[in-house]
Amino acid sequence: MLQRLFKVVIVLLAVLFFLSCFGLQFLSSSSISGPPYYRGQSIDANGKIGYLPTVFDLTDTFAFGSNYDSDTIENVRNLVDSYIDSLQYIVKLEKIDLPIENFPNVYIKTERAKGDDSPIMMMGYGNPSQEWKEAIKKIMIENELDYLVFPKIGVGTFKVTQNGFFTNKVIKIGTKYSVKTNWATSTDDPVQGVIIGGLLFNKDGEIVKYGLEGIAVNSSSVGDSFFSSITGGMSIFSPENIEKSIMKTRCDDIKNKPLRIKVAINNFLSQLTNNPKIFIN
Repeated sequence: MLQRLFKVVIVLLAVLFFLSCFGLQFLSSSSISGPPYYRGQSIDANGKIGYLPTVFDLTDTFAFGSNYDSDTIENVRNLVDSYIDSLQYIVKLEKIDLPIENFPNVYIKTERAKGDDSPIMMMGYGNPSQEWKEAIKKIMIENELDYLVFPKIGVGTFKVTQNGFFTNKVIKIGTKYSVKTNWATSTDDPVQGVIIGGLLFNKDGEIVKYGLEGIAVNSSSVGDSFFSSITGGMSIFSPENIEKSIMKTRCDDIKNKPLRIKVAINNFLSQLTNNPKIFIN
């Protein structure tokens, strides 16, 4: 019996080694009912924190269609980095040499469990390779950092929830932030949204905390009209959607009506680094 168990363990170790050799990534994920979309430990906000240049998650480009506008995406990425820099809260690191493959990718997706009609949201990340961890540790030593934020822009899917029978339904895409849609929108179909997400590393290159904020949802998939609500289905982001949803959406219920993307960045950093002073509500 013990000999058989030993053989099973050896086979499993060999499989894990084989997968790692081919650069395949192991995912850590769990279900989450709604915002705030974060997992992990709180840290000392007084520590010295740096951040890497924002990555646009190329694994998500299918959601933007085959002819997505790379200039628009670059504009979004530049807006994120310049705004984080303007907060003068964490240290920007330039010209960082990191492996571009299998980066630790934060994601949120909505799916159905077997035998359950209710969609559930799953949030998680791809575990960084040992090469990534060693590179992170080196960067932190060179820059005398206590923690390091690795932000990304990507796409996720959220579920639609309903508070009452004939009331407008909502998509809870961020901390204390929801997008309204009309009552006819299906609660069975996920809605696509652009997110800013990321991970917080410690000095040992280990992930301390991870999470995300939704920036905007695809306006063509949230039931702008009764007809689009009952026909269902997710549509892809077009360059026009990106420009309109990300670069122009404002929070009308907040003083001075700031861009939603800036509010999302503030709240993402606030939650990830345990700093309530920069939270915007």
